[in-house]
Amino acid sequence: MLSILSRVRQPKPCLVFGWLSLATLISTPVYAHAGHNELIQLRVNNQQLGVDMSLNLADLMRFDRNQDGQLTRQEFVEQQTSIKQWLQTQIQLKTKQANLKPTWFDLPLEVDAKNLSVIKHIRLIQRYDLPVKQAVKFQSQLPSFKGKSLMFASDEQFYMTNLTTNAVEVLVQAGTTE
Repeated sequence: MLSILSRVRQPKPCLVFGWLSLATLISTPVYAHAGHNELIQLRVNNQQLGVDMSLNLADLMRFDRNQDGQLTRQEFVEQQTSIKQWLQTQIQLKTKQANLKPTWFDLPLEVDAKNLSVIKHIRLIQRYDLPVKQAVKFQSQLPSFKGKSLMFASDEQFYMTNLTTNAVEVLVQAGTTE
């Protein structure tokens, strides 16, 4: 059986998901209007953790080369490798021994309908292979996380909370209940 416990560790909220039987978890879809919502989704399916969230464009303005306050498709495409590298310093999954590398990393774009060269929203989608019976921490330092909601869902339980600080740390411990 899945158990989800919640505790707050100052200054970061911390969720502890007890021993999870990963084989019994399935992802639960959450729908919002296309391309943008204030929900950070963490879903475990088999031996993978999925991370899905909308990024705040203000966090990515360091990549606005001409400093016009708009991130264009051209600026994004030309700097996509740098953007991904920077995001990996801001959003990390770690065990005690090492940082986990995503097995899948995508940044789908939504452009402005009136100006197709201007980016309106960016989603971040990552997948990670989870080590068995090891605690894995999801950590983020993105400034825009304050006020977003964090969701963890499984076949058995659903947990959601509003984030009150920018720094986020979530602990997921996976393994069998034997």
